[in-house]
Amino acid sequence: MECISNRFAVLEPSNLIETSETELPKFLQSLVENYNEFSADGILAEIPRLRRFLKAAKVPKEESLGWTSLRFLEFVVEYELFDPVPNLTLALRFFLTCCII
Repeated sequence: MECISNRFAVLEPSNLIETSETELPKFLQSLVENYNEFSADGILAEIPRLRRFLKAAKVPKEESLGWTSLRFLEFVVEYELFDPVPNLTLALRFFLTCCII
């Protein structure tokens, strides 16, 4: 399970919410090296977009830092953000699927 967590480290709440845009690529490298379905540029562009959506929805930063990957996906579904964050949506779905296989 640790290997999967390392590959999907970019999806950790602290990285989605707080990590600077200059440091995000190091958390993304393993994911795009192992899964060619993901676009590094796409995910890097979508993380700031997700942050703006969270802010617009008035989700407190402290609350979102405690969210699970499932809760982030539920947020995407709740606000119908499939088009604005398609790569993140796919990555979250992959991660959650890997965890139950």
